[in-house]
Amino acid sequence: MGCNNEAVKKFVQKIIDDNIIAVFSKTECPYCIKAITILKGYNPNSMHVEQIEKNPNMADIQAYLKDLTGKSSVPRIFINKEFVGGCDDL
Repeated sequence: MGCNNEAVKKFVQKIIDDNIIAVFSKTECPYCIKAITILKGYNPNSMHVEQIEKNPNMADIQAYLKDLTGKSSVPRIFINKEFVGGCDDL
């Protein structure tokens, strides 16, 4: 299936490319909250957290993250443009 929305692909890729730490998250997700707390201890000024449930293209964002990482669950964490995993992978 995958994501066919080129604007969403560019949006997601720009977040990954422009930030040392990029986290795709949902506000109320306990694993997201835990991951963000852990990552803030390393370099909070270089971290971007994208709360995807606030984006009208959330389904396409999750589809593209699945294309990139094999999973659509959150958090999806990238460090130095490399996919790290989710909360349990930190």
